Amino acid sequence: MKNSLPLISIISVNFNAAATTVEFLHSIKNLDYPNIEVIVVDNASDDQPIEGLRRQFPTVQFIVSEVNRGFAGGNNLGIKAAKGDFLFFVNNDTTFGEDLLYSLLSVFNDDDRIGGVSPKIIYEGTEIIQYAGFTSLSLIMRNQSIGHQCKDAEEYNDVILTPYLHGAAMLISRKVIDRVGLMPEIYFLYYEELDWSEQMRIAGFQLAVDRRVAILHKASVSVGKNSPLKTYFMMRNRWLFVRRNGKPFQKVFYFLYVSLVVFPKEFFNYLFRLEWKQIQSLIRGYFWNYSNKSL
Repeated sequence: MKNSLPLISIISVNFNAAATTVEFLHSIKNLDYPNIEVIVVDNASDDQPIEGLRRQFPTVQFIVSEVNRGFAGGNNLGIKAAKGDFLFFVNNDTTFGEDLLYSLLSVFNDDDRIGGVSPKIIYEGTEIIQYAGFTSLSLIMRNQSIGHQCKDAEEYNDVILTPYLHGAAMLISRKVIDRVGLMPEIYFLYYEELDWSEQMRIAGFQLAVDRRVAILHKASVSVGKNSPLKTYFMMRNRWLFVRRNGKPFQKVFYFLYVSLVVFPKEFFNYLFRLEWKQIQSLIRGYFWNYSNKSL
């Protein structure tokens, strides 16, 4: 049975979250899919946890990066080491259900145009949806997560196409990576999976969400829910994504929108709360795109 099933490489990145990674690796035992390899990339964690993790999980392949390469860079190290026909990129703050991989794989078997599939994502400890697909980008280059903050229900129990996969959990065919290349590392954190999804669709692949199965997600364990780091990269990378993927009129419109609406609104919100580090991060993220015009 094992030899007749494609090998799936499960790839996850750890950064200063060893205890969370231990929970994640234990949850992999829930899977009933037999033909897997597990790769964990440590992104230069301060506590250097890998030796302890190796003793506890001897069958897992651990890769240690000497520097923090960000979300895409860490996953790209995993890609280079992976042997799988399919690669499952998944956050280490998630928990698996037993039938997850069989179901995701069936979407590829049902339609050979599919290049990547994400499961439905539920906030751990709740029945509340984080992700059940994405809408397309609007004129101001914003989109929405379908079902976000809604209670899981029968209407979210099917397979649908989506313009964008979710970086917390996405199964990608090896042939897709061979064609479109590695994750774009220029983002470092946030928006890299959206850019990658764009490249997949440009290459002719379709993307899907298998809402028949879910993965549980703690969310924002490594970064924090309201951190200056997140503020910086969200401001920086929204604009960067538009620059790399938007049409000319979208780039002009978004420049005006972010300069006249988004930046002032967030600036004065942080100022009202006297959150000086957030203000500094917001300004740095905004002006990064001015000082890096050649990208």
